[in-house]
Formats: sequence, structure tokens, C-alpha cells
Amino acid sequence: MAYCTNCKNKWKIRDVWRLSFSKKGKVCPHCSVRQYVSFKGREPLFGLGYFLMPIAIVIIIFFPFCMKLSDKEEDLL
Repeated sequence: MAYCTNCKNKWKIRDVWRLSFSKKGKVCPHCSVRQYVSFKGREPLFGLGYFLMPIAIVIIIFFPFCMKLSDKEEDLL
């Protein structure tokens, strides 16, 4: 699961999903520091096109539990 890099509080799954679709990051509900999805947290999404649909669905369901946060915005490459 995702934890804030500043206050170390665990994020709710709903907030993690919202963050995963945001390019501008999201403010931590506990300490108000903006958090971004780190490049390492996006690794499970690379190559989804090569998997069969059931495997892709399982990865998407478990994505919030594998996500890591960063207090800095990172480029994909």
C-alpha cells in the first residue's frame, strides 16, 4: 500500500486510485504535502498490452498495494 513520504501515514485505496490518474499529484490528507506516483510505482503498468486480459485485471486490482509515493514529480524516462 502507499505511504506518504513525509508523514508516513497509509493512504486509503480510494485516494491511491485518484492519485494514479492525476499527473499533478495529490495533497496528503494528513500533512498537506503534495505526493506524486514515483516511477517505481508505475512499473507494474508497463507492458500490460502483452498480458492476457485476466492477468491485466489482476494487476490493476493489486496496483494500489504496490504503489510507492514521492514528494517530487518524476519523469517517466
